[in-house]
Amino acid sequence: LEAKSIHIRQSAGVHLKNMLKQSSEVCLVDEATEAFLCMQVMKALSHPAKILRHTAGSVLASLMRRRLDLGVIDKLWQQLHVNSADVVEGSMWALTLTSEDLLGQGVDEAFVKIACAKILPRTIELTDQRLPSWLRKQSSDLLMQYLVQGAFDPEKWPAGAGMQGSFLSSLGALAMSEDAELVQNACKGFCSVIEQRWAVLTQDHIGMILGFMLRAGEHADEDVRREALAVWRVASEASALHPLLEQNLPELTKVLANLVYSSADMMAMDAGSLDNDNADRPDSLEEIQPQFHKEGGFSDMDKAERAAAGSSFLSEEWTARRAAADALDALAGYAGTRPQVCSRMLPMISEKLQSTGWKQQEAGIHALGCIGASCIQVTPELLDGMIRLLLSKLTAEQPLLRSAACLSLTQFLPGVIMLVSGSLPVVMSAILERCRDRNKHVQAAAVESLTTILQVGLQ
Repeated sequence: LEAKSIHIRQSAGVHLKNMLKQSSEVCLVDEATEAFLCMQVMKALSHPAKILRHTAGSVLASLMRRRLDLGVIDKLWQQLHVNSADVVEGSMWALTLTSEDLLGQGVDEAFVKIACAKILPRTIELTDQRLPSWLRKQSSDLLMQYLVQGAFDPEKWPAGAGMQGSFLSSLGALAMSEDAELVQNACKGFCSVIEQRWAVLTQDHIGMILGFMLRAGEHADEDVRREALAVWRVASEASALHPLLEQNLPELTKVLANLVYSSADMMAMDAGSLDNDNADRPDSLEEIQPQFHKEGGFSDMDKAERAAAGSSFLSEEWTARRAAADALDALAGYAGTRPQVCSRMLPMISEKLQSTGWKQQEAGIHALGCIGASCIQVTPELLDGMIRLLLSKLTAEQPLLRSAACLSLTQFLPGVIMLVSGSLPVVMSAILERCRDRNKHVQAAAVESLTTILQVGLQ
C-alpha cells in the first residue's frame, strides 16, 4: 500500500479488498490488524489520484462490513468539512460504499444515530447549488441510497423524519441544475418522496413536483426522461393525486413524445424488423422460441411491452420509451374507471396516427395498445374509430407499423372488441393475413396476437 507506483498500490488494494470480502473464518484478521489497515487506508483517501482514493474507499467499506467502527465513520464525516477537494471526494466515496453495504445488510442502531446526527445533514448541505457539480452529484447519490431505505420515514428512522423539509429543498436545488445527472437524481428523489407519501408534502408541493416532472419528461437527456416518467405510475396509484392527474391530462400527452423511437432504439433494433421482404430467410435456432400458455390475464407491464413494436427484437434495457409505455399503462388504469377521462385520452393519441412520419404513427399505435384494455367504458363509436385506424395500419408500408398494429389490436381484448359489433371476425381475418406477411417480425407479431385472442377465448 505504500509503494511508489500508483498501479502497484491499486493492485494491492484490490487484492486486499477481495481478501477482506471473504468470511472471518477464511480471512483471519484480528482487531489490531484491522485498526492498522483502517489507518493506512484513511491516508490514501486524500491521495491526488482518484483511482487510488476509490480503491481505498472500497477497502475501507470491506473493513466496515467485517466490523463497524463508528470512530472511522465519524472521521469520514469530519473530513467532509475539510477544505480539500481530494479529501472530501475520497471521504464521500468511502461513505457511499460503506453506507451501501451497511444499509443493505440490516441497519445498526448506532450507525442510524450517527447517520441522522451527522452524515445526512452534512450530505444535504453538500448539494448546495453553489458547490461544484461533482460534489453535488456524489452527495445526491448518497442521499438516494438513504431515501430508498426509508431514512426519512418516521416509522423507520424517526430521527431522520425531521430532515424531510431540508431534503425537499435540496431536491429543488438539484432540479434547477443544468447538469443532467443532478436533474436525474432530483427526479428519482421526487418520485420516491411521492411514493412514500411524506406528511410534509402539501398539495401545492405535489403540484409543483408533477409540473417539474412533466417538464423533465421533455429533457434532452434520455436518462432524465426515463426517471421523470416513473412518477406517473406512482401518481396513478395514489387516489389522493387523481384530481391533479385529471387537471394535467392535456399536458400528459407529452408522455407520448417518449414513445417515438430514438436513435439508440433504432441502433439496438434487429435490422430484420425494418426489412420489407425477409420471409425467405431461414430462422436461426435462437429465433425459434416455444410459446407457453400464461395463466390469467396479462400484467400492466406485459401489455406495455407487447404493445411496443418489435419489443421482442429490442434490447432488454429499460429505456425512456418503455418508461413512457409503463406510464401510459398506469394512467390508463386510472382513466379506465373514468369514461370521460379515457374518452379524452383516445383522440389525443389518435392524432399521432394521423402524422405523416412513420415513427410518430408507430408511437400512436403503441400508445393505443398501452391503454386499450382500460378503455372498455367509452362509447362504441369511439372504439370503432380506434379499431378502424389500427386495422388500416396493418397494411402500412413500414413493417414496424404493421407489427405494432397487430399487437395493439389484441390489447383491446377481451372486452373492448366485443363491444363493437362484428369487429372480432374482421380483426381475426386481418391478423391472419399478416401471418403471411413478407416480414418475419410482422409474422411473429401476428402469431402472438392470434395466440392472445385464442387464450382470451378459452378463458
